[in-house]
Amino acid sequence: MHKVQNSKKRRLAGAMVAMFAASLTVASVATAATNVNQPGSVCKNFIPAEAGNMDYYANGIRSTKAGATRIVCPVTRPVAFLNGGATFWIDVKHVTTQTTTCTAFSHAAGGRLLASNSGSFTGIGVGSIRIDVRGTGLSDFTSDFSVLCTIPGSGQGLLSGVHTNEF
Repeated sequence: MHKVQNSKKRRLAGAMVAMFAASLTVASVATAATNVNQPGSVCKNFIPAEAGNMDYYANGIRSTKAGATRIVCPVTRPVAFLNGGATFWIDVKHVTTQTTTCTAFSHAAGGRLLASNSGSFTGIGVGSIRIDVRGTGLSDFTSDFSVLCTIPGSGQGLLSGVHTNEF
């Protein structure tokens, strides 16, 4: 009889250890950051009348308008929504010394602004703009992210990617 009880106790202890180990695995996955990379070609002109001034490439967007142009980039969120905000990297390439400025937004499902932050790149060649919108209350499970950028005109700047690291 004692052997049967001891065997049951060992199986129960083994099952409890397995469940504890599984819960640790789930907890570590839930707190890990999630990355989404999108080409700049997902971005669109912000002003409807400027649609004819946009050049789209497989990996990016640029403006042929004489002056700076605003574009908006929707940000796809992963299936496992997190609520700690995000860090965005916007990849740009300037033909001459120019400035690209971007603002990242986090909106609640109802449209209320939860957070925003801005960054810019001035220079020639390839650059990356890092924008942090991180912290408690800066996003929730149903919030939407977007990035609004002002890029150089006359084909002098290409927005080639939007990368999101969500927490």
